[in-house]
Amino acid sequence: MNLKELSLFITEPLVVDSEELSQRLLANRLVKRHADSPGLDENKLEEPQEEYPEEDSELVFEGEFQKGILVIYQGTGLSEETTGFLLKILQAVGCSLKDIALLSDQGLMGKSLDTIEIMAPNKVLVFGRVNHPIMNLKKSNYEIHAEGAEYFFADELGELEKNIPLKKKLWASLQVLFNIK
Repeated sequence: MNLKELSLFITEPLVVDSEELSQRLLANRLVKRHADSPGLDENKLEEPQEEYPEEDSELVFEGEFQKGILVIYQGTGLSEETTGFLLKILQAVGCSLKDIALLSDQGLMGKSLDTIEIMAPNKVLVFGRVNHPIMNLKKSNYEIHAEGAEYFFADELGELEKNIPLKKKLWASLQVLFNIK
């Protein structure tokens, strides 16, 4: 998401830290360079791709993951309205896009639970039903489950956006998860 897209949702003035911006640009260049230059190990190049499943690779996400919060949502992408709703949720719990790693369930395809554990998130929020082994950790929606990290499962973001009783349930649980009084 670029600044122009963000300006559609955020009406207050934003302050851009030039050091943070330069670090972000450097990180993006490194990620691009890493993606553009495959390893030169001749043994791996000769063997079929199927023997090296994607589950060993890193997750590609939006955000900077500064507070170690992983947010996984159902679907291939978020509409502008749903993105705005998610940003309001994050703001309410004292977070922004720089604090989280935002990932669609499509980004988890073929990845193991170990891939998430390697990131070592403090909190994992899952919105909707995702086709991934992480769902085995789910006890029930709107309950916090600690297993190394704190796991929180809720309904799909689009459904939450339209359903006031579910929003209230979500807010009550998020207040506990993020220690908000």
